[in-house]
Amino acid sequence: MWNGGIVNDATAKKFAFLAVAAVSVLVSFWALSFSPVGNHEAYVAATARGMLNSGDWVVPVFNGEVRINKTPLCYWMVAAAAKAAGGINDFVVRLPTAVLAVVSALAIFYFVSEWLGVSIAVLSSLIWSTSLCFIRYSHTARPEMALSVFVAISMLSFYSAVIAQSRRRQVLYALVFWLSFSLSMLAKGPAPLPVMFPALFFYFAIFRKWKFIPKLLPAAGVILFLLIFLPWPIAILAKCPQAVEIWKNEFLGRAAGEYAAGSKPFYYYFKIMFVYMAPFSAFIPLALGAPFYSVWEKKRRPMFYLWLWFVGGVIAMSLCGGKRQHYILPMMPAMAILVGIILDDMIFLRKAYSRKFSSIFLAVHLFIFSAGTVGAIVWLLRSGVAARYLITCSITAALAFFIAAAVLFASSRKVLAIVCFFAAACVLIMFWPCFESMQENENFVIKDFARNVSICADGREVVAYCKVNPSFVYYFDRDVRVVSDVDLVCSQYPSGIGIIATGENFEQLKNDSRFLLSVEGIDNGRGFFVKIK
Repeated sequence: MWNGGIVNDATAKKFAFLAVAAVSVLVSFWALSFSPVGNHEAYVAATARGMLNSGDWVVPVFNGEVRINKTPLCYWMVAAAAKAAGGINDFVVRLPTAVLAVVSALAIFYFVSEWLGVSIAVLSSLIWSTSLCFIRYSHTARPEMALSVFVAISMLSFYSAVIAQSRRRQVLYALVFWLSFSLSMLAKGPAPLPVMFPALFFYFAIFRKWKFIPKLLPAAGVILFLLIFLPWPIAILAKCPQAVEIWKNEFLGRAAGEYAAGSKPFYYYFKIMFVYMAPFSAFIPLALGAPFYSVWEKKRRPMFYLWLWFVGGVIAMSLCGGKRQHYILPMMPAMAILVGIILDDMIFLRKAYSRKFSSIFLAVHLFIFSAGTVGAIVWLLRSGVAARYLITCSITAALAFFIAAAVLFASSRKVLAIVCFFAAACVLIMFWPCFESMQENENFVIKDFARNVSICADGREVVAYCKVNPSFVYYFDRDVRVVSDVDLVCSQYPSGIGIIATGENFEQLKNDSRFLLSVEGIDNGRGFFVKIK
């Protein structure tokens, strides 16, 4: 079993693997289709549906317009899942992402157990699987999780190739690196370049590993990459001459801040990383400083590699003009592993951190979690939320697990304490949809609105005045032509079309006597369906 932080029994190792798999599956698949598909997901879902309907899996098309802003792997995965399932729905749309999220946790377990032992691998995988960023992006069809999974496998297999003792394993890991890198570029290219290669360059430069480059299959790897990645952009260039300009704006323009900049400051990600790493955010300062201390001994080199992966990627993204919070998701697995190393030392080894410091640090953590759950219980009991008693029971169960973890830590029953802590996290995650249901979510309204419009339209064409919500297109289950000329819309009256509009466009048509309000689908005048008189 666990001895000084090391799992030294084959049965216990298998049990640890199954535990990691169970937690990652639970977190990734629990209430996967509870929330309606959002705008960015709808682009993926509707585009994949278009591929199935048209049979053209090369040129992505959304709502009648070519959509080559992003590379196509997520479209292909959703289309393949829908074809296998016999149709497309919210669960199928998110299924590939959930599966990949589980793969990421298992990949961390496998590689980290080879580097640093199984106990650190277990903690790292569980920390990653219960972090806020994992929970959020395992439940969305957006390409961020696919990108992060393949970047993580690339970075993990790269380090395993460098430290491999046999040539056979070195070649195997090098092939995994090139294959994963190719898939990451298909998932969301060229994002892997700035999040991976600064770290790899500085790793070679700092540790003088240049001699290993020829052993990592640079020629064969590049050929493999080109065979996997190049066919799609070549095919697109042959069919869509405008692709060069689109890619220039989407990639170079965004990086330079000339396109969709967002006006975020340089230090933007320095705050986001604490949000993404919740509830383990307090470990980040320790993780950023830890590799610089010799007390870590043999762990120090992999910690430096993980540090370069995380810090290099965050700085590279901070230097880009266009910033979005999810851009740092591919670096978060590195932080999860660093936190796992630190937590393992605090609980079992106590070489880097004293017993007193570790006890105080972990006790404060557990106190904060317990106090937070108590506060949530009090708030829920005083609120008018319909499911407040059910949610209160779940939070109370989590609180019991947190208290049990504290008691077990105090009595040195550390493995059981860890089990109780992550059990508490899983209980809270299982009832996360209940918390979300208490928040206003416009996607629920759009989903209902689209289905009501579909019923009212009864097969007739529906057009959107000036713009259309992507989620509406997905739930309406067919393309919605966008028309910006109100007189042109009116001239098509004989065909009996319907119109949807939002925001100011809604107000304009609402005040136009030529239109009759038929179905109001979104409150406060943000969307409606009209028929022409």
